[in-house]
Amino acid sequence: MSTEADEWVQLLSHHPIFTAPLLNSTAVSPPENRGNVRRERIALRGTDMFVAVGNEIRWINLKACKDAFAKSEGERLSENQKQTIQDAVSPKEAVCSVEWSRLGCKELVFDICRLIVNGSGKLIAAVGTHDVAVVEIPKRGAISGRGKGRGAFEAARSDDGPHNAQWTDCQAYFVGTAYPKVRVADVIWHAMSTKDSHLVVLYSNGLLRMFDVSDTVENAEQTISIFGSGYVAAQTVSLSMGNASALGWSRATAYVATTDGSIYALCPLLPRSCLVERKWLVSLHETAVLDLREWQAEEYEADGITYSPPELIAARATESWLAAMIKLAEETDEDLMCLTLPSRLTRPLEPQGPFLMQPDPTPVGQNTDDSDSSADDSCDDVSAILRLETKCGLGIVVVAYCDAHVDVFADLEPVIGCWSGAREMNRERQLPLLATLGTVDLDLKSNVGSAGSQNASANRSSGAVALIGDPLNSCVFYALHSNGVHRVDMRTFGTLLDAAIGQEDAKAKAAFEGLSAAKPAVQCIVNTSFYSGDQHTTPVVGLAVIHDVYLSYSLLALVAPSQLTGASLSLIQEPDAEADAETQAALEQAIADSTGTPRRVNVSYSAKD
Repeated sequence: MSTEADEWVQLLSHHPIFTAPLLNSTAVSPPENRGNVRRERIALRGTDMFVAVGNEIRWINLKACKDAFAKSEGERLSENQKQTIQDAVSPKEAVCSVEWSRLGCKELVFDICRLIVNGSGKLIAAVGTHDVAVVEIPKRGAISGRGKGRGAFEAARSDDGPHNAQWTDCQAYFVGTAYPKVRVADVIWHAMSTKDSHLVVLYSNGLLRMFDVSDTVENAEQTISIFGSGYVAAQTVSLSMGNASALGWSRATAYVATTDGSIYALCPLLPRSCLVERKWLVSLHETAVLDLREWQAEEYEADGITYSPPELIAARATESWLAAMIKLAEETDEDLMCLTLPSRLTRPLEPQGPFLMQPDPTPVGQNTDDSDSSADDSCDDVSAILRLETKCGLGIVVVAYCDAHVDVFADLEPVIGCWSGAREMNRERQLPLLATLGTVDLDLKSNVGSAGSQNASANRSSGAVALIGDPLNSCVFYALHSNGVHRVDMRTFGTLLDAAIGQEDAKAKAAFEGLSAAKPAVQCIVNTSFYSGDQHTTPVVGLAVIHDVYLSYSLLALVAPSQLTGASLSLIQEPDAEADAETQAALEQAIADSTGTPRRVNVSYSAKD
């Protein structure tokens, strides 16, 4: 993989969109656990890029930036160029002169940690430590000038200065104002929402709320407690769901991670107004009928009493729900249906878990010296969870920790639907299972010295790790942390998992044996602590992967506080489960060769102009 970005991306780092806020943020993040707040301050909508700087949302079109660069280069290289060198516009000046917008939302008075654009690209969620606001993204061209005839707030925000910023009117709405403020753990847009308007908000106290912002932003459409009524010391920190085309129940399953490493599942988590594929429902129902018949064979009668295994009760509830969904779908002939679910089909869900991990993940960088009481208690907390999917639909669950390591699991036995009212039954059922595939160490400082360094664990980086999936490769993800960005390629694992499905026992056994020896391809793409022994950390606070024919396939990383760096990414042929052994080995070697060499983009904060 090449890590050298196109020149226009390198010049984009000098653009004034990344300068400090023109109006100081009036909100300050709470001091507690501040270093363990995940920050993802870049979001893409096609070729549009949104950046959060303080309490501002800024907007620029990347195609316009590359166009300006290409035009400047063309004029500079043209044989008929009549301008003198002094009059010519340099590529840097051309890129930096591209106009950009500041979304005029006076409601945003908190420090924005994350930006998430919905599926239609019309709404963007701005997330703070305790606040969530939904902003309506205006159409291009909805520019209101630079403060002429506006109020004091707008005039201050629209200062004409050297920043070349346009003011764009828009509306922002706070979400969940009907409830007491609680620390926000994670936010996602539900992929199966009819209007792309359902926002799922996870709070640190274990409450998950789904809001239909097209209806009301104050009150939730659904509220679920991950922990039930019992007390749990751990806090919920992250949430992940499958996409709208994921196979099986996974597209309607929410995976929730807690600080102590526990994982829970909610299924089926659906909006009341949802987009559903008919073939998806039919496939689930056929499987549910087979499961029901299988568990009915375990039912028996003794002394006039019928004994049913808890799995049979769950299978009956699942088949009944799916049959009702199919009956509801008979009202339309469309293959992709817009369904409005009645209350009987949206009854509260029962959390499933915590998952069992077999075998237990291998500890990484743990300090076994009990006398060291100065270590941060939160350094081994979970900070993020991400669900990936193989080509055949098997799930890969990735869990990141604040001490810069990632555990990887295979979801070989996906959960099925489970609703409230069956708590006692669920206690008798076996806990869901995740198969441990391995552990990835992302810490750069532990790799500076020798492998056996006694101080490696003490010098491990600490801080929240964010996980972002690659839009082109379903088994590739990026980890953002306090020392840079790593790219982790799990395609070899995905190929072996897919090869084991539906195969004879011997072939399946060989595939699983290959899993035990396989290793993910890990590469540090951006390194913000490339000076050996440097104790200062400069975290990456945003990442976006561009996959556009004109803009190419590349990565943009935002280094704190607001410095952009880029890395071009090369397309690698996907391994084919049907390929012969020689071809398969060549493909795996190509992946290893492209990602195994630690070529990096080293970033120094002082290097920015």
